[in-house]
Amino acid sequence: MQEINETPVFLKSYDLYKVLYEVVKKFGKSDRYSLGEKTKEKVLELIESITKAGYAKAEWKVVQIEQAIITLELVKVFVRLAYDTNCVNEKQYLNLQERVQEIGRMLGGWKKSQ
Repeated sequence: MQEINETPVFLKSYDLYKVLYEVVKKFGKSDRYSLGEKTKEKVLELIESITKAGYAKAEWKVVQIEQAIITLELVKVFVRLAYDTNCVNEKQYLNLQERVQEIGRMLGGWKKSQ
């Protein structure tokens, strides 16, 4: 069995955090410590939920996967808000959204397979 920290959805989420970390460094000071930190915090919660789901007993897996999906939806909102408030440019926004969409598809597939 594959370790949870080697699964594609975990790795994509991990990479999302690394990309977001670099992007948030370039936010304006006031946005960096509000919207930027909150968005990073939600991606960390996403990684946490994915890890918990990977190790959860069968009857608890879906609950953790659903928690990850909800957290990802909040990440989507925060990324869109960062774009709408000019914290990120269009290229950064599209890159982040593409990553978020891919993780969403993976989580949806994982949920269906349970």
